[in-house]
Amino acid sequence: MESSSLKEYVVSYFQDKVVVIIGATGALGTLTARTLRAAGAAVRLIARSPLRVALDLEDLPIAAARIDERHELVAAFGEVSQG
Repeated sequence: MESSSLKEYVVSYFQDKVVVIIGATGALGTLTARTLRAAGAAVRLIARSPLRVALDLEDLPIAAARIDERHELVAAFGEVSQG
């Protein structure tokens, strides 16, 4: 698949979908959030330290949770689902 075809596929697949990104302050999470938002997805973020989310993503719904704490993740999903 050519680069432009892949980009078109990603845009068409994620447009108007809700996507929750866990690990939103890391390099991969940040890049994924930016890419999917640009593709038209409704992006939600979960991060251990929400204050460390990139400035250009601060307008998105953000919740705090540690990946190894199930109850925190459940609560965080509930928070961002309302956004």
